[in-house]
Amino acid sequence: MRQRLSPRGGIVAQLSYRQQERDERGGTRIPNTGGKWLDVVVGAQYNATDNLSAHANLTRPVWRDLNDALQFTTSYAYSVSLSMSY
Repeated sequence: MRQRLSPRGGIVAQLSYRQQERDERGGTRIPNTGGKWLDVVVGAQYNATDNLSAHANLTRPVWRDLNDALQFTTSYAYSVSLSMSY
């Protein structure tokens, strides 16, 4: 879902699904790796000029099904970027 707030920018919201198989090393499956994640991503974009824009996104998991009980996983992620076209 994308909503333009002004001619220069807007906000976006989306769901992102990822499925990852267990890692393997030398033919051996590594425990505590892999799973399924459903994340919600919200972000904003501002177009400073026709050629320069800034973006900011925040990603939070809303559901996850991890392989095995003990696994490090993402609790949130964010990104900030500048884009320039020429």
